[in-house]
Amino acid sequence: MKAATLLAVFAIAAAPAVAGPPWISIELPANPFDRATRGAYLVVHTYHHELQAPYVVSGTAEGLVNGQRRSMRLEAQSTGRTGSFAIRRTWPQEGVWVLRIEVADIEAGVAVGVGADGEVAFVRVPTGREGAPRQLARVEVETLLRALADNRQIPQLARAGGGGHGQGTAKVVQLAGMSALGGAALVGLVAAIRRRVKNKE
Repeated sequence: MKAATLLAVFAIAAAPAVAGPPWISIELPANPFDRATRGAYLVVHTYHHELQAPYVVSGTAEGLVNGQRRSMRLEAQSTGRTGSFAIRRTWPQEGVWVLRIEVADIEAGVAVGVGADGEVAFVRVPTGREGAPRQLARVEVETLLRALADNRQIPQLARAGGGGHGQGTAKVVQLAGMSALGGAALVGLVAAIRRRVKNKE
């Protein structure tokens, strides 16, 4: 194998690994001047690191109307932009609601509370102990909904578990560190090959 080919192979192998969790965020209010989001109640953005990523978004509207529990499916429509989805109001005006929005591909979720006045009362992104997002537990949705219905202070969500994305993120970070060490070793090897080739010339 020629020295130039060897150098190219080592350069690819030494490329740094990407580490870090995904994220999900809510845009409120939706831009009324954008045809893709005009009339939407909110816009969901999904990320991998700082870059928006094309994950699949779904969700339900969980409500209490006249003391009766209700559940309705949400429609997340792509805006035509990577990682951006518009959600329009399809749930009744009456009652209080928690929009449970999830990204199945990365097991991330967000809760959006809608008060009796139709306005957003809170946005909560549940996370694991390492700060990576996770999906909402059913009991968390019920707790948030009851607090909203009783006009009580909305509780923060506890950082849960040590598995899921928390452990996955730790493993990715560990692999990134190993890659960096391996990259340093390869750089030294490349330098040795260059010296050897130069001596033969």
